[in-house]
Amino acid sequence: MKMTARSLARYRSRRTIPAPLSAIADLEEIVSLLLTPIFPPRNGIRLLGVSLSPLERRVASAEPQLRLAL
Repeated sequence: MKMTARSLARYRSRRTIPAPLSAIADLEEIVSLLLTPIFPPRNGIRLLGVSLSPLERRVASAEPQLRLAL
């Protein structure tokens, strides 16, 4: 997770999990934990980015891919 505050200060945090995520709620919980030490920012947020890697190829019999509501 990378965050840039309005003051252009930058913060980075990351977390490695041992298994693939099975629900969007899991991702939301991890991001929430990463934001906890710096939230609420004094000057607001200018940019917030979350990246996932490594991504795995789905097997034909696997469950459908999760959708991220924007």
